[in-house]
Amino acid sequence: HIWGLMQNDPQYDMDVIPLPANAPQGSPTVQVFATKDALTADTTVLLTHGSGAVRAGQWARSLCINASLDVGSVLPYIRLCKQRGWGCIVLNPNYNTVEAPIPPATLSGVAAQRKWLSYELKELPKHTKQRGAPIPRNDSPEAHLVCVWDDVVSQARARNIALVSHSYGGVATMALLKARESECLKRIRCIAFTDAVHDVRRSDPPAILQFIAKHSINWVSSDAPLDQPA
Repeated sequence: HIWGLMQNDPQYDMDVIPLPANAPQGSPTVQVFATKDALTADTTVLLTHGSGAVRAGQWARSLCINASLDVGSVLPYIRLCKQRGWGCIVLNPNYNTVEAPIPPATLSGVAAQRKWLSYELKELPKHTKQRGAPIPRNDSPEAHLVCVWDDVVSQARARNIALVSHSYGGVATMALLKARESECLKRIRCIAFTDAVHDVRRSDPPAILQFIAKHSINWVSSDAPLDQPA
């Protein structure tokens, strides 16, 4: 439903960008969602959710169901970006595999090797089982963020990049900073972490440590007043 709103509701009117870019026909891809001006705006915001069953556009499935889409989804963030003339890209870091049929004759061999396969076998009817085939350059949240940066953000005109990174999205964001340090630090102006679970270590590159200290905040669930240390 959220994907449909992002694409079809005039409030959002977002384009779908398949990744990796220029993938061969028939090759598995993952889609991210971008406002019409995401590649031309002076400021563009990247929205990254956490781990688990959530997909692009969701912060928390339970909040979408039990509260509202304005609480549990990224839709209010997209509206705010559009109001301010900012581009917006909604990432899809948990969509790492696509289903590929396994011939029944090879099923026993695959099952026997299940421990070292990164695929999850799923129960399907009538002697059919499937496994997830990894999406090139998007087989983990960390790889997905790097792919988005290389294939989308690097093509954008934006001088100012801001990120909102929730939960495990913080881990993926730190991985991006380390993988593309010089490029990221030239263009990223701030990072809003929300209940993020990333680590900041003394062994991290000094420039990244300085940037995180000066240009990021991790907002966490708390009874304390907003913007007060918790």
